[in-house]
Amino acid sequence: EVNNKNVYAWRIIGLQTEWVQQNEPIIRLSNLDYGTHKLEIQVFSMGNQPEGPGRVFTLHVIRPYYLRYPFIFGVLLLALLSGVFISRWRTRNVFLENKRLEQLVSLRTEELEKDKILIELQANDLLKLNQLKSRFFANLAHELRTPLTLILGPLESIIRGNIEPVKSMSYLMGIERNTLKLLNLIEEILDLSRLDENKIKLEVEAVQILPFLERLIKAYKPNADIRGVQVKLDYKCKKDLVLMIDSGKSEKVVNNLLGNAIKFTSEGGKVEVSFEKFESGYLLQVKDTGVGIPEKDLPYIFDRFYQVETGRRGGVGIGLALCKEYCDLMGSKIDVVNLPEKGSNFRVFFEAEELTTPFLNYQSKAFLSSEAEADSRIPTQVISKKPVVLVVEDEPEILAFLASTLQDHFIVKQASNGKQALEILGLMQVDLILSDLMMPEMDGIELLKNVKSKSADLPFILLTARSSSRDKLEALSLGVDDYLTKPFDTSELFARIDNLIYRYQLRRNFKTERTEEEGELEGFDARWVKQLEAVVKENLGNPLFSVSTLADELAMSERNLQYKTKEMVGLSPNQIVQEIRLKEALHMLESGAYPTVAEVCYAVGFKSTQYFASLMKKRFGKSPSDFLPG
Repeated sequence: EVNNKNVYAWRIIGLQTEWVQQNEPIIRLSNLDYGTHKLEIQVFSMGNQPEGPGRVFTLHVIRPYYLRYPFIFGVLLLALLSGVFISRWRTRNVFLENKRLEQLVSLRTEELEKDKILIELQANDLLKLNQLKSRFFANLAHELRTPLTLILGPLESIIRGNIEPVKSMSYLMGIERNTLKLLNLIEEILDLSRLDENKIKLEVEAVQILPFLERLIKAYKPNADIRGVQVKLDYKCKKDLVLMIDSGKSEKVVNNLLGNAIKFTSEGGKVEVSFEKFESGYLLQVKDTGVGIPEKDLPYIFDRFYQVETGRRGGVGIGLALCKEYCDLMGSKIDVVNLPEKGSNFRVFFEAEELTTPFLNYQSKAFLSSEAEADSRIPTQVISKKPVVLVVEDEPEILAFLASTLQDHFIVKQASNGKQALEILGLMQVDLILSDLMMPEMDGIELLKNVKSKSADLPFILLTARSSSRDKLEALSLGVDDYLTKPFDTSELFARIDNLIYRYQLRRNFKTERTEEEGELEGFDARWVKQLEAVVKENLGNPLFSVSTLADELAMSERNLQYKTKEMVGLSPNQIVQEIRLKEALHMLESGAYPTVAEVCYAVGFKSTQYFASLMKKRFGKSPSDFLPG
């Protein structure tokens, strides 16, 4: 019974020793541990007297859900499944990321490979461009120096009065001809720039074709005759055919093709120019029996500045490119094919309006009157006491000029390339070889190798328009005796030839017959000469270096040294030392190793600059200051 005047007291047995008293009959319990508890309740009346014995209730506190086994198992299972899911999810993400990275790496690798290939291609292109540039300028120098040599040489002879009056006119005509060649080369170079700027226009006029072609071929006849090349015209149209064409540009195309064909056809070969009606137009062909063009070079033969490294075609890579651009400008087509038998065939296909009205007094704007050229070959009669000089040069005019210059002092034999020179050397003995460097079939370097392998003593002068150090070093390493750059001074040429022949004859006079046993010592003798040269070069700047010092270095007496050098080289020890010093001085002067002649003089062991200058003048035909660069 609830009575507000009662006091209630309760306690949980085992947990509380004190009674908790309260007036309201509701007991609120919280935070009891789960399990079974005993609740004892006592009721007191107004007088604080218990109303009877207390009562004990059993309380059951159940576990919270999160502490129950099913919940705990469920949480563990969920955690396990979540862990597996997260693990698989992360594994998949890692796999996908790795795959993406692999693809990215593969892509970057491909890009790097492409970049590498591109860089290599660019590097190769730059290397080829550099080689092309070097070859272009080297060949351009050759093309310029050749006519310059044929201008300066005759001019010098005329000025000094070294030629007969009868020859003067021939020399002057040659000077004029080569001046026109220079002008033509410069015009070709300028035409390329004009073509780029579209400044060249067609100038069509009426041209009677047969006289036009006959005149062009006639102009090349003397050159062809000198080379021993037969040139003929195969004309298959009506004789009075007149076409409306640009005669100036057409003439340049024919001149280029015809000049190349003659230049690169060997002696005894043929060049044929043919003209015929072809489909709706006309076909001009220039065929030759030369060595043809390498197949790999055929697609590029008309590219600007492209030059065939080996084979028949040379020049500066302008002429054929200009032909192609002229033909494009005129609406023509030009190509080249190698002939089955041998040689090549340049073909020009073009359309042109035929003029049917009467045509008289043909005169082209580009008309140049051809002049008869004198035969410059050397007479076959020889004088036994004169030294024999073999001149090897592929340019007929330079060959004729050299022969004409030298024939009063020497017996001159001529060859147009190294192959012909070897044939001549197989038939007779010569005292000196004067050879050009750049020639078809066999160049000067190959000829030098062949000559020095059989006759190391035979004097060899390399004559070239290319003055690069690399060419000189290659020639010097093969044993060339002298090196002369075009254009040259004829007095310098004579000085060098005289000195080399004089020393060669000395060596031959002092050479003694050797027995077979002595012949076995040739390898030792060659090494001994190199050792001698090495000792002299080591002491090059020593003005106190003498023959006795040289003999001591070689561990022999002065007398034995004198005999040995005479026998081996044909020169005395003093002459050998002087020759080595002079050659080293020439190299120093040309390379610019020292800025002044005096420094070079002292560097090679001479005490007096005047004496040094006189020796250089006598040996090389020029004063030391003339060899200083620029």
